[in-house]
Amino acid sequence: MRVMPKILGTLLLVAGFMPAAETTPSEKKVFYYTSDQVKTAFGKDPKSSNDTNGVLGELLDSKMIPKFKSASSYKVTVRRKEQKQDPEFHTTKTHIFYVLEGNATLVTGGRMSGKAAADEGGTIKFPGQTMEGGETWKLDKGSIIVVPAGVVHWFKDIPSKPWIAFNVELF
Repeated sequence: MRVMPKILGTLLLVAGFMPAAETTPSEKKVFYYTSDQVKTAFGKDPKSSNDTNGVLGELLDSKMIPKFKSASSYKVTVRRKEQKQDPEFHTTKTHIFYVLEGNATLVTGGRMSGKAAADEGGTIKFPGQTMEGGETWKLDKGSIIVVPAGVVHWFKDIPSKPWIAFNVELF
């Protein structure tokens, strides 16, 4: 029985050093997308020449919201692919893909032998090329992959069309 007061006293001492819980409501905005909005984001962008969903797939871009200016930047998109894509890497962007539909073969970390083309957003593309070496990943429904900034990645094959994934881009 004497042990109980010691345990209780220790817990009260530890609790005294814990930060107080926030007692005022937060003014942070919650972002919600209806299932219809998300389904629209899955669609093909009529302006796309390579059967992707382009801007149509974008749900949220933290850089466009003033309250997020000082926070880490991120973008939430839905990606749709129906054909392979040229290899690329991003100097500042990490991809987190959660596959919703279809499957794709992604190759990461290989070597490029040709010339690169950079855009102003920090994406380095290798038009018309394939990768040598690297690691091959089968991205099927329910799988998640994180591709860190600086890692070359190539959607080598999309055998089950369309391939659709929920994507978070961290900058």
